[in-house]
Amino acid sequence: MKKRLGLLFGLCGLTLVGCASTPSSADSSSPVSSPLSSSPSSDTSISSSATSVPIEELLTFNEIPEKEFECSVEAKSKDIEGEVIIPNVYNGRKVTRIEGSAFEGCTKITRISIPWCVEYIGGDAFYGATSLEAIDVASDNPIYASHEGVLMDKEDSALVLCPQGKKGDYAILDSVLLIKSNAFEGCEKLNSVTIPASVRNIAEYAFDGCTSLTAFYVDPENREFSSVDGVLFNQQKSTLLLCPNGKEGTYIVPFTVEKIDDGAFEGCSKLTSLSLQEGLKVLGESAFSGCELLSSLTLPKTLTHIGELAFTRTAITSLDVPSNVIQLEQSAFYLCEKLESINVHEDNVFYASRDGVVFYKSKSTLLVCPEGKSGDYAMPEGYQAIGDEAFEGCKKLTSIALPASLNYIGENAFSGTEGNLAFIVADGSGFYSALDGVLFNQSKTTLISYPQGKRGAYVIPKTVTALAESCFESSVGLTRVTIPSSIAIIPEYAFFDCEALTSVSFPDTLKEIQSFAFSFCSSLTSIDLPASLTLLEDFCFSSCTSLASVRYLGTLAQWGEVDVEEHWCNRCPLTKVTCSDGEAQVGD
Repeated sequence: MKKRLGLLFGLCGLTLVGCASTPSSADSSSPVSSPLSSSPSSDTSISSSATSVPIEELLTFNEIPEKEFECSVEAKSKDIEGEVIIPNVYNGRKVTRIEGSAFEGCTKITRISIPWCVEYIGGDAFYGATSLEAIDVASDNPIYASHEGVLMDKEDSALVLCPQGKKGDYAILDSVLLIKSNAFEGCEKLNSVTIPASVRNIAEYAFDGCTSLTAFYVDPENREFSSVDGVLFNQQKSTLLLCPNGKEGTYIVPFTVEKIDDGAFEGCSKLTSLSLQEGLKVLGESAFSGCELLSSLTLPKTLTHIGELAFTRTAITSLDVPSNVIQLEQSAFYLCEKLESINVHEDNVFYASRDGVVFYKSKSTLLVCPEGKSGDYAMPEGYQAIGDEAFEGCKKLTSIALPASLNYIGENAFSGTEGNLAFIVADGSGFYSALDGVLFNQSKTTLISYPQGKRGAYVIPKTVTALAESCFESSVGLTRVTIPSSIAIIPEYAFFDCEALTSVSFPDTLKEIQSFAFSFCSSLTSIDLPASLTLLEDFCFSSCTSLASVRYLGTLAQWGEVDVEEHWCNRCPLTKVTCSDGEAQVGD
């Protein structure tokens, strides 16, 4: 499931600001002076020795349809380098917007000057501009300002963005009240940040990816925040807010701390050990995520809450859960590939463990199997349910034996089990059965889960009338599949990300292929669709990057009756569908 989310990436949100209409003091649509570095550029349209370059060779200006005399600006090439001076006006249009991602990935830019008329700077506008040391804003810009090359709002009350190339130690201006979200993201060359007494709010992800940052220094007069040994706390030191990503070695959390905040140690990849004190109650979401050298951790007896993704991507091999824990999020252990056992204290009233696997105390549900568990696993008799994503990422298991008492399996329960896994179902089960290691309902009319590591071709049994959603998802060893005539619908995500799948045999009874059913099946080169088809939903073959040939076994007229949604094969090389009596262009 989480792998799927990584593939189905979304657009970043944009930060909106106000508008202005102050007259210009230096309009220009002619070439602008742009000092460039003397190193060669791979973009041949930019002369490395020029001192004055036609603006069209550096920047792209886009009309804003609803604004007749305005335009936005973005880099023409990621190879643009040196200092960039954005003009006030281009071809009679005032430059008012720097759109989201406009200069993203421009790693050679060192400085950028923003004119008075820019009233909007979109999200990630300068993300990945790793050499950008300064953002300068015209003094008469009514929306933005800059201080020591850092982008601010006009009142100097909000720190908007620190350029990613800024180096060394940085002291925030003492008028700043707010550090905005992602303000220092990716500033890998900063060593320390000094926070003045004025700061009242630090938005989420403000310091993500500051890999060399070793210390925060907070003015003692600050009423909201404090720092000890370079680590950021609330003023009372009861909540540990953020450990700088560059901190190394061993860290002892102060005894005053009751909560480790969301993401507090996230990305602290150089920490080797942590000591948690009695009195700590809450581990927030992603609290230790990405602490890759952290191989052991002792949780205090006072702990009550363990948040989502708390230990993600750590090297912990075993963990003891104290008796007072009343909230344990299953995803807390996601991508803990070395974690072999989770042991719950016998006095815990909500959770229990057997053989290092966590259950609810009531014996109703298996909550989480650690990803490092290996070999054959037999779920104890008496348990009735497997929770959502309970075995996710358990690549080392060779078999899972399910008890007769089991009557419910949650969504994506076996996602990411890419090893040589087989399902076994106990005799007497009234809900499930297994055949050749594949999991079905008891009557074998629904195929529930295909082992993701199972290799070669597979013929779905003729008894099967329905496929469960995601039943073959990420089956990395599946090369060919034959679907019987008893199946009329291929549900969402059924064969999502089956990267080795080269051939699909569809029955002449098939009616529907639903969204994302075959998305990211990158080895599919051709398919034959039956004339019985009535619906192809959006994205059902999206990102099938080798799919160049589709044959429809009906006529052009029949193809015209199929409900073919617009994006059914987006990000594919497919340009046409071949019918029995002609060709139909994709998109027609």
